[in-house]
Amino acid sequence: VSCQKDDTIRYGNVTMGNIVDGEFISDQGNTFHIAEQACEGNLMEFKRAIINCDVLRETSEGVYDIRLLEMLRVLAKDPVSASSAVEEDILVEDPVSIYNLWYAGGYINMYVVFPIKENSGTTHLINLVYDDSAETEGKYSFTLRHNAYGDKLTDADRNLILAGAYVSFYVADLIKEDE
Repeated sequence: VSCQKDDTIRYGNVTMGNIVDGEFISDQGNTFHIAEQACEGNLMEFKRAIINCDVLRETSEGVYDIRLLEMLRVLAKDPVSASSAVEEDILVEDPVSIYNLWYAGGYINMYVVFPIKENSGTTHLINLVYDDSAETEGKYSFTLRHNAYGDKLTDADRNLILAGAYVSFYVADLIKEDE
């Protein structure tokens, strides 16, 4: 037991959100101000991120001062409509696995994993293709596409590693929620 006063409301809070006008806005609509930072980097260089923080105090309703512990950039993209996907790069179907998927903040969010050759340095392309021709009332069709740009594994490859990334696709403009 410590005699020091601790204003921390919650330790180890993990949330995803956007950086808007120099502020972190969580997918739940809360605003986080960085009062202390215990990690390297500049969160304001990101568009979307996952943060791990201690919530120090609520300064007003839904606005919190935090101690930033960790930050991870999230790739934020718009989905590509199938009818306008004319670039062949977008439609390649190299192996990719979805390890986690959820909808929040107007985004389809996911953690994807794919095999790469160790030290290849090749940048991969991930897209969510929206089949706009298949849309019916309340039903939507999406396909995740991955282009490894030739960074494919062969039987001779011994340096297999798995790469992973968080990626968010903004779909709020496509999905019509009940009013």
